[in-house]
Amino acid sequence: MERKKHKRLNDTIMKPEDLKKSRVKIQKVSNIAGPSTSSATGGGIKAKLDFRTTTVPVQKSNLHLGAQAGSLVQSSHVVRPIVDDRWKEFGETINLNIDTFAKSIKESVELDKFNKVARMLVAALKSFIVGDKLKVELRLLGTIAETIKSHGDKLNHVHLHRGLLYMISNSRAFPDNILQLFLSMTTCLAKQQPMLDKCYIAAFLHDAIGVNTGLGTANRCAWIEKPYAQELVKMIMSPFATIFPDDEMYPACQVEGLTMAEYIPKERYAERESLEQLAVFLEFLKPWFDNIRGEVLPKPLFRALCLLCGYDHVRFFIASRLDVWITLQKFHREISELLLVLGCNLNADKDLDKDVIDILLKLNTKNMKTRTISGPFSVAIRKACEQPTNVHAVFESLIHNETGPPQNRSPANLPTMFMLLTFQAVESTKALAMVCTRELIRERDGCIKMLRSFLRELIRAFNHTKSGEFPFSVFAETMLNAMLKRGEAVSWELKKLFSFFLDNSLNNFLKFLCGYSRNQQKIEKTSKKFSENSENAPIGLKL
Repeated sequence: MERKKHKRLNDTIMKPEDLKKSRVKIQKVSNIAGPSTSSATGGGIKAKLDFRTTTVPVQKSNLHLGAQAGSLVQSSHVVRPIVDDRWKEFGETINLNIDTFAKSIKESVELDKFNKVARMLVAALKSFIVGDKLKVELRLLGTIAETIKSHGDKLNHVHLHRGLLYMISNSRAFPDNILQLFLSMTTCLAKQQPMLDKCYIAAFLHDAIGVNTGLGTANRCAWIEKPYAQELVKMIMSPFATIFPDDEMYPACQVEGLTMAEYIPKERYAERESLEQLAVFLEFLKPWFDNIRGEVLPKPLFRALCLLCGYDHVRFFIASRLDVWITLQKFHREISELLLVLGCNLNADKDLDKDVIDILLKLNTKNMKTRTISGPFSVAIRKACEQPTNVHAVFESLIHNETGPPQNRSPANLPTMFMLLTFQAVESTKALAMVCTRELIRERDGCIKMLRSFLRELIRAFNHTKSGEFPFSVFAETMLNAMLKRGEAVSWELKKLFSFFLDNSLNNFLKFLCGYSRNQQKIEKTSKKFSENSENAPIGLKL
């Protein structure tokens, strides 16, 4: 039997000429069939995956954010709204003649053909864009400005509005006088409209988020920071009626270097929000919010959100993302600003703001340990609790969490209550009493025992903080009045109230109810109220 001959080591190692031949064969195969993972050579080496493409993506200039760009799916960090050029299609049927343009506009106005007028104006705006450059024909521009000034109330065509906004959104290379003229036309047209289209808020956010001009440079805005654009900015921001933080709030945060940002205006844009206009803007904001995901976000995004915080939908969106953003050290300055603006605008009369308060109070306490966040958070909560409705919502959320399952209990509940009882003593005590009363009326299992234990711990800890004595009189009076307002069910609910405060004797109960006051009139007044319902009182408590 013939023995099998073993290969020598030199036979298994490819020589340079063999490797060269295999590369030639790989190149021939790849030119025919593209990249492959199969063995294409006789030398035993597989062809590498070639992920290179023969087409190179062409980066478009600022003036070419066309319809294709508008259809691109944004990634998590591409949150800047796109201002596209689909408005150009509206003027494609117009054959533009510079010499007869003004005459044609005048004839169309006399015949009340404002749809044709709008198409001609769009065609004129389109003619200003030549490749990557802007070439403005002053005769056309003058006619456009005069037409908008005289008949802007009849030019409610969205394509015309979007065309003007497109021009100012891509105006970084414009001469200052040309930009000012475009902004004047846009403002004049917007002032004559009963309702602004959603393209205005899109253009505002497009510019507010800005574009980074280079590594380590600040994001530049094209028009919203210009002095002559403030009237248009105010028209866009007025429906939100955002309340901005005071100068005094920043030192109270005790964060070094935290001062009011330059983009925060000194005064509100409006006193009341416009719900009709906000409903139009919400058509854009809702899908835009869905694109803001991930952790790679531009810092100017937070500036834009601060300016929109007057709208409860915006506040709810911010609160829903804070648990992620608050963990990012590089955003602490922006998050601090957001917390302060949130605190100024919260209104628990709105259902969404009740959810916002609940989310804020349930933020993970480990993320609040850094002073850069805990300071602004405390100031924001105190600012929000200047409104009585917010105080009630805060205490309801805190007590619900404190008396709920132990595994979900936050250690920040009692410190937050102490803070509010110190800065808003009367209103906070009333809110605490009202929440306890509602819990008693619901008659949950073990409610009395649970609330008694909670109040005992709260009052003992509050007295140990040296913040003063607990205001028993305010608490007891509020609780009693809430029970007496129940009408027909007074006697039954007073039984639960007696049971809740029952101590060794009625005298101790009355002292507690009157806040350990030495004023005999309060005790007699309280005794008289209970005497009126003594027939249904528990045995041993009749007066």
